[in-house]
Formats: sequence, structure tokens, C-alpha cells
Amino acid sequence: MKRTIALILSWALAAGCAVCIFLFSAQTGAQSADVSSEVMGPFARILTFLFGDQGHNVFRKFAHFFIFAALMFFVYHALYRTRRNRRLSAVLPFAVCVLYAVGDEVHQLFVPERACRLFDVGVDALGCAVGGLCFYLLAKICLYISQKHKKKECNP
Repeated sequence: MKRTIALILSWALAAGCAVCIFLFSAQTGAQSADVSSEVMGPFARILTFLFGDQGHNVFRKFAHFFIFAALMFFVYHALYRTRRNRRLSAVLPFAVCVLYAVGDEVHQLFVPERACRLFDVGVDALGCAVGGLCFYLLAKICLYISQKHKKKECNP
């Protein structure tokens, strides 16, 4: 029962992240700029100081990077939990997430004041790579701790 609930939760997080990406992409250019300006608020001075007039664009690219890192982390986790033997190459979740990034950019062709940019797919793919690396490292650390804990139980 615990395994089923954990599996459902894993897939729900991955789906929720994908839905968030879709909803952000469905905003018109003006709506998207307003949202990012509002969220950027506390960071505006720092980014403007560091990047000048490009501070807003840099913020938006970081948003792309981090949301796709989260998507990759959740997809990798969900696929990892789905497999009983817990062995999973990062290739499948990475391919799924990059294909989603491509689909996201194509989707923006049909949204007013938005565009399909190959550069954004590259930023998204880089975020996916970092998200996958974070999951991989976290899984290895958890496995190490789990194995160390089991050895202590066997050798009192």
C-alpha cells in the first residue's frame, strides 16, 4: 500500500510540474512579462545591476532552467519508483523531458506574443541535465545511507 501511494505521489508531482509549465506557456507575452516582473521584484535590483537591461531576460531563462530541472527530477523519480529493481538510466527521463521542452516551445507558436526558440530548448535541456544529476546523486546518497543502516542492524 505504501508503495502504491508513493508511486501515485511521484507521478502526481511530475504531472503537476508539467501542467505548471504548460500553464505558464499558455500566457500571452504581456501576461508572461507581468508575472515574471512581479516574481522578479525582490531580485530586480541585483539582476539589473549585474546584467543591465537584460536582467529581466536573464531571470526568465533561470526560470526556464529551474522549472525543467524540477520536471526532470520528478520524472526521473517517478520512473525510478515505477521500476521494481530500481535501476534506471537517465536517458529515458531526459528524453521525455527534452521532448516536453520541444513541445512546450512549439505550443508557444500558437500563443499570442510568444515564440518558439531553440535557445530556450537548450536552456531547458541544461536544466533537465542538472535536475537529473541532482536526483542521481540524491538516490546514491540515500542508497548508501540505507545500506550502511542495514549493516549496523546485522552487526550489533
